[in-house]
Amino acid sequence: RGRFLVETFDLNALVSEMVGLLKTSISKRVVLNVHLDPSIPPIRADPSQIRQVVMNLVINASEAIGDRSGTVTVRTGVTQCERSYLEQVALGTELPEGPYVVLEVADTGCGMDPATVARIFEPFYTTKFTGRGLGLSAVMGILRSHKGGIKVYTELGKGTLFKVLLPASTEPIEAEPQPALDRVDYEGRRVLFVDDEEPVRTLAGRM
Repeated sequence: RGRFLVETFDLNALVSEMVGLLKTSISKRVVLNVHLDPSIPPIRADPSQIRQVVMNLVINASEAIGDRSGTVTVRTGVTQCERSYLEQVALGTELPEGPYVVLEVADTGCGMDPATVARIFEPFYTTKFTGRGLGLSAVMGILRSHKGGIKVYTELGKGTLFKVLLPASTEPIEAEPQPALDRVDYEGRRVLFVDDEEPVRTLAGRM
């Protein structure tokens, strides 16, 4: 419920920027596939909040696969949503008909039964031993604030797909301000680098 820094931007660009971070955040036995539709319109939202949505869904998908090998697929697209469809979407009854940008995150994990699906967006509800149960409830809160929706497709033992809907924007993408190229004098400055692996600390020190 904090203040959002809303701007018009390309969801594809945001996801592309996150690919490196996403790959390091998921299990090494999980393959991340990304399929971006170049024809999607921009969205008007807070980029940092949408990054949190992507990160939470991808990590959740990786954890659903567990210690096994599997794939997580991130896909973007655009769809025209009618009232009959929106009524099947979480938060959809509050949304107007029209074009929506779609973000899909699918996994080949364990899937969920109907009883679990009914509770996954509850705060502090988790099926993981060490989980906090805040990831999906945070996703729901962010989408509610952005007038978006989410739909879950899942089958026990066959994986899960989360489909996020965000209103398409007709406004042009805002140009990022160019950083100043003035030289910065770092003489005498110190950088504190913290890591629990000595080789990483050594490498960072040499750099």
